[in-house]
This record gives sequence, structure tokens and C-alpha cells, in this order.
Amino acid sequence: MSQVKLLGATYLGFFILVVALSAILKLCGYSPIAVIKGVSEPLLLGFTCRQSEATLPLHMEKLAEMGLPKAIVSTVLPLGTVFNRDAGMFFLTLVIGFLADGYHVTMTLPLMVTVLVVALTAIRLPLDAIAIIIGVDAFFDMGRTAVNIYGNTVAAHVVARLGRIGQPTGETVDAGNERIPGTR
Repeated sequence: MSQVKLLGATYLGFFILVVALSAILKLCGYSPIAVIKGVSEPLLLGFTCRQSEATLPLHMEKLAEMGLPKAIVSTVLPLGTVFNRDAGMFFLTLVIGFLADGYHVTMTLPLMVTVLVVALTAIRLPLDAIAIIIGVDAFFDMGRTAVNIYGNTVAAHVVARLGRIGQPTGETVDAGNERIPGTR
């Protein structure tokens, strides 16, 4: 498998993650297109600088402009920045498969389980195998960062929507003197 194929497979996986996250938004009653437009600046900034922490102030500002309560945004985004690594874990799985294929290592089920626990050294790949990935990692990191930022955006919307569960229609949900979108 070439690095170009790995890049293509990775971005296909990222696309599938974005579709799944968009479906979650839709199930919560939000328009995925409107949400993506609303956070396009933090997504673009994260994609170009490859650093989700750098987008945090702008991301929080954009979500507040979209009507999400500051109490939710200021809790969910910092936690998501630290813990939300969906795209990174997806990428790590692909990289291990790519390197194993490149070094003709057969991935049996027990070996896959071991890889999950011990990573690269468990399948006895030489440490210079990491250099194969580091050379092109910037291209992968751009997509990983953008997907993680979108995942944090979805998480903030889901928390806002779940905060409305059990509230009668027509009542405003008290979120620290702020309205949750979709309430009257």
C-alpha cells in the first residue's frame, strides 16, 4: 500500500466519520449544513494549523453566535479538545495496517489484539518505520484536526439538545440566563 493510498483511505474514513456525526446532528434536530457553515472558520483554521487547541477561542465564539449556551460550550469544547480523538484513533489503526503490510507482517487476530495494547513495537516493526509516516503526517494531521473539531461541535450540540429532554414545549430551558436553541 502506498502512502497515497493510505492518505486516500484515511480521508475516506474521515468522510465517513463526518457523515456519521452529521447524522447525529440531524437526529438532534439540527441542520448539519448550517452547523458546518457556522463553524467553518474554526474548521479551516484547525485544518491549516493542525492544532485544535489554537481554534478553541474562535470555536467557542462561533458556537455562542450559533445560540449554544456559553455554559455548555465552555465545558464541552475544552473537554472535547482533550478527550475527543476519534480521527486520531482511526488514523493510528490505518497506519499500523499500512506499516504491517509494507513489512509483510501477517496480521492475525491475536496479533491485532496485541497491537491495540502495545502498538508498533508489538509487531516488531523497526523504529525507522515511523519515519515513513512522519514524512507525510502533516497531510493526515490536517484532516484529523478538522474532524476532531467537528466532533467537538457535534458534542456541544448534542449536550445542548439533551439538556432540553423532559422540558415541555414552549418553555425556555434555563441554562444560566441563556436560551437553548429551539426553545421559545
